[in-house]
Parts: sequence; C-alpha cells; structure tokens
Amino acid sequence: MMIARKINTRKSWVVPVACLMAVVLVAGAAGAARAYESWCERVTPQFVAVPAALQTQSSDDWGSYSTKLAVDLDGTVHPLQPTYDDPQQALDNFEKGDGIVGYLQERAGLPAFGAETVGQYTSAAAGIDRTTAPDGYADDLAELLKFADMYDNSAENAERISYMQCKTGARLKQDSYFMG
Repeated sequence: MMIARKINTRKSWVVPVACLMAVVLVAGAAGAARAYESWCERVTPQFVAVPAALQTQSSDDWGSYSTKLAVDLDGTVHPLQPTYDDPQQALDNFEKGDGIVGYLQERAGLPAFGAETVGQYTSAAAGIDRTTAPDGYADDLAELLKFADMYDNSAENAERISYMQCKTGARLKQDSYFMG
C-alpha cells in the first residue's frame, strides 16, 4: 500500500505541470502574435498616378499596354508592371495571329486558349525544343512566351500588392521582390 501511495503522489504533479505548460504556451503564442502585429506595421499602399517620367506606354502586335498604377512609399513612387489596356482584345489578337495556339492545343491536349489557360500554353511551349518544332513555329514559341509575360503582369501586380500588405515601409523599399 505504501508503494502505491508513493507512485500516486509522484504522478500527482504531472497534471498541474501539464496544465501550467499549456497555459504558458497559449499565453506565449498570443504574446508572440501581438508582438508580430506591432512589428508588422501594416503598410496601406498609397496608389498614385504614374508620373510621366516613369510612364510606360507602348504597343506590340497584340495591343497597346501602359503602366496604370504606382505605389508611393514615403514620397518615392514605384510603378507597377505595365498591362494591356484591353486584355481580352490582346488575347483575341494573339489567338488569331499565331498558329502556335492550335499546334500546342493538338500536341499537348490543351483546352481552348483563354485568360485562364495562358499559363498552360506557356508551360507547354516552354517544354518544346525550338530546334525540333515544325518550320515557322520556333519564332511563334518565342512570341507566345513574350505575349504571356506581358499578359501575366496583371496577376503579378496583384501578387505584389498583396505581398506588400504586411511589410514595414523601410523593409519594403529594400525588398527586391517588390522593387523587381
């Protein structure tokens, strides 16, 4: 009986200690979250018109494009990537003008060419060796990659805006991802 009591008294400290550890962990996590929030000064991007000196306006075979938005960080304006002025028209123009769309659709079994599938066509095109593509398609492959790069700028700009939501102004200015 005496041995059983010693064992029970030894185990009696386990529950209170476990409870104390749980409280400390929860409090520590909550404290860490509060500390992170105070460290992570939320940057509300100030979107401004793109100054003329930083403006990009041009066109390619598929449409005109321009820089439409810039972010002001402590008085320094950083333009986002240029985007097509009419993305749907650019998409339609590319599809009409390049036989590569049909070639990739057949070769890779891709769905119809559209805003949601540009990335699939780009991936398929990147996997094709330019030297083994049928005559005339090598240049079209390069054109597809060029078109997709400009077309994807809208999504890239959205990513950049989302990314900068939790960065301090000073850190954001030094961040090569944002400053691209």
